[in-house]
Amino acid sequence: MEGLFSAKHIVGLIWVAVMIVCFCLISKRVERAKGIGLVLKAGAILLVVMELAKYLYLFLHGALTFYYFPLNFCSLMLYIYPIIAFWPDKQLSRMLLPFAFAGGILAGLIALILPTNILGPADAPWLSEASVLPIISFIYHGIMVWYSAYLAYSRYYVPRYRDTGNTLGFVLFFAVIAVVVNTITDQDFMLLRYGVGNPLAGLMDYHYFWYILVQAILVVVLSSALIFVVKMVSLISMKKEI
Repeated sequence: MEGLFSAKHIVGLIWVAVMIVCFCLISKRVERAKGIGLVLKAGAILLVVMELAKYLYLFLHGALTFYYFPLNFCSLMLYIYPIIAFWPDKQLSRMLLPFAFAGGILAGLIALILPTNILGPADAPWLSEASVLPIISFIYHGIMVWYSAYLAYSRYYVPRYRDTGNTLGFVLFFAVIAVVVNTITDQDFMLLRYGVGNPLAGLMDYHYFWYILVQAILVVVLSSALIFVVKMVSLISMKKEI
């Protein structure tokens, strides 16, 4: 994977980590002053703004194509976060919380740690025109990690192991939509047609079924591991408070 853990990649991880920490500190202050609702709304809006900034840049450079239609896994948060923050039907938003939490953190971290499709040229400095889209993408995925983690950190959502099935269900639901659209348009949404940039793409050489099955298993395993970590951190925090 070209550029993986290059100097540019490592620097990118550092400044995104700093950004996430700053967002956590700011969100805690806003929560105390104005409530959780404002933080959730601001985060959802900020994510949409970053997406629109990408479209504007691509449009001005004549590069806006159907390839950028928001149907990739990380693009799903453009729909999920606003529903959680603004939708008056709390039952619907509660149903989406497990997917928003686990899906947002895992997809955001994977994209940042394995930025095959978002890093841009490894030899292009961050402060260059060639890195405009990578900067937007890194900020976008950093917001995802912060927002989804904040859902648990603020206790707006309390992770449960049985929610793993909920997360897998939503992943499969959107995957079916992506497969249909990919078949019609010959795109690679959610990396489910050609798997460009996906380290598991080689499984397609054996059978497409194995490619899908392994990813489904990873969703379950990683979601469960994430919930376990959150529960352990919460338990340790409660003991310290006592």
